[in-house]
Amino acid sequence: MGKKTWEIPNTKNGKPHVIPLLPPAIEILERRKKETDTKEIISE
Repeated sequence: MGKKTWEIPNTKNGKPHVIPLLPPAIEILERRKKETDTKEIISE
């Protein structure tokens, strides 16, 4: 996980939304990535 942003490509207004991630959020996502076998860290 080299990126420190989260990009949401499909929004209601048709423009992508980029959210900066703070270190605690990056730690959570990296930990979650290690716990799953898929490419998706967060699923619906």
